[in-house]
Amino acid sequence: MADFIIKNATFEKIVKFNKMRGKYSSEIFWDVVVLSALDCDQKNAFEMQIKEKIERKELPLSPTYHVMHDPVGVKVGNGGAVIAIIDELNQIYGEKLETLKVIIFLSGGYSQRLPSASALGKIFTALPFGDPIYQMIEVKLALFVDFPKRMNAGIFVASSDCFELYHLDGDEWNFTREGVTALAHCSPIEVGLTHGVYVLDDLKSSQLLESNSTTTKMSGCKRFLHKPSKELMRSQGAVFINDSKEYIYSDSAYYMDNNTAKLLLNWYKMHGPLACEIDAYGDFLQSLGSAATSDYCRDVKNVTVVLDELEKTRLEIFNVLKGTPLNIILLDKSKFYHIGTTQEYIYHFCIDNAFREELSCLNHVMLKTDSGVLGDRSKQHILIHSYIPDLSCIGNCVIVEYSILNADNKIGDNCIISNCSFPNGACVPSNTFLHTIPLSDSGKVYYVTLVFDVTDDLKTSVTSFETGHLQFCGKTLKELVFLLHINEQHIWPETCPSRNLWNAKIYPAYSDPAQSLQAAIDIKTNLLCPNFSVFTYGGVLYSISDVLKKKNLCCMLDMRAKLRDLIEK
Repeated sequence: MADFIIKNATFEKIVKFNKMRGKYSSEIFWDVVVLSALDCDQKNAFEMQIKEKIERKELPLSPTYHVMHDPVGVKVGNGGAVIAIIDELNQIYGEKLETLKVIIFLSGGYSQRLPSASALGKIFTALPFGDPIYQMIEVKLALFVDFPKRMNAGIFVASSDCFELYHLDGDEWNFTREGVTALAHCSPIEVGLTHGVYVLDDLKSSQLLESNSTTTKMSGCKRFLHKPSKELMRSQGAVFINDSKEYIYSDSAYYMDNNTAKLLLNWYKMHGPLACEIDAYGDFLQSLGSAATSDYCRDVKNVTVVLDELEKTRLEIFNVLKGTPLNIILLDKSKFYHIGTTQEYIYHFCIDNAFREELSCLNHVMLKTDSGVLGDRSKQHILIHSYIPDLSCIGNCVIVEYSILNADNKIGDNCIISNCSFPNGACVPSNTFLHTIPLSDSGKVYYVTLVFDVTDDLKTSVTSFETGHLQFCGKTLKELVFLLHINEQHIWPETCPSRNLWNAKIYPAYSDPAQSLQAAIDIKTNLLCPNFSVFTYGGVLYSISDVLKKKNLCCMLDMRAKLRDLIEK
């Protein structure tokens, strides 16, 4: 059920932010906005989009916008990215940095669980509201619009694939205390299994669920637990009972004062560059609080790649931050939503009516249609920045963005369609993900349409003996190999870093985007048929990883600009 207090609070924030878009505002706001990027290529992609958004008056003009990529070499994680950004900001601003209010969005990476955000970045994911349309960067800035007024100069760190919806009341909350100040959401104990959990100084006095209490207070924090078991949460005193149910306070965004940022900066100057991945939550926040211990430094159960330097680096950071206060802003009237996967994306925008209501989502935004039917909220689909002549062709639980359809096209249920140009007669099976990316190869522009089932796992790697059993579009990879008439050894060359669907060379390229889309649909349709036929293609096959390395960003953004012109005619 939607929380209308949260809905109204969110609406008020968006109204405030709308008044800043495309203007130099006198309101107290962020001095500097930083987007983290994985590498130089992603940095260029982000900078191109920021430039266009400023020209279209979609962003406030008062802040200075920066995109900063991770150090070249070993992956440093989002924590390493934060430290490197602080170092780069210090080089740019010097002592002036101590007077600035900075927000860092952790936006680097290739969004392997939601590849429609891979080419242009998850921070630029389109959302179904706003005029001009909001992307994640706008909604994140809007959600935190009230914070700079109650904040000392310092660094605010936030993710770019989640929504923190909340209502603030009372005068107690602020970001002016020494150390780190973090947002905490009152959540069922189950949420703590996959998130961070705060152990408050005095949990009983901080329970805010009583009807006669304000919904926003501040508390000290003994320690931070990273993805703990229920037993650990209970034994550490992180759990409280309300109406016979167990609750905890889970993490999201946080602020660090300049002294804390300096501690990390000085350590980095002495010990950098980093030689392992550091987490901006698990490795920073577990070092804080009066009861913090270094036990986590040896805990690698949540680490993807364990390097020899990890424990040593964690311990050094712990010793640097040890004794730093951890303050918590308790948000009992709040919701936390994550949209980092295909299934979360479909669920929250198409099915989760509470989320849709609280964020004031629309079914159709910047949509051109010949049917004359707009704004029907009874049908569970989201159509953004697209031309769709006949809306009756769209199934339930479907998201279409930046696409052009014809009157005779059909899209099944539970699909994500992104950046696609449809040929006549094309029909998309249910549970399909389709995303067309232009690329440059040998001086020519080609189009590759990524296709898979919305439940396919693109990240999980297997051994050479298990590759035939990888699931793709409801079938095994062996069946795909037969369909494409290729040798399995060609899918993953010896130089391939890991054998998974992300690195599998299974996607054909064409000079026409509509032809590329039809080929992708044919691949899935033929796989689903009991007696599928061999797919005829004699050209180069690309992996998703290949496509992203060769992507033509100018072409992709130009396609969207031309579609915008078509819609606005």
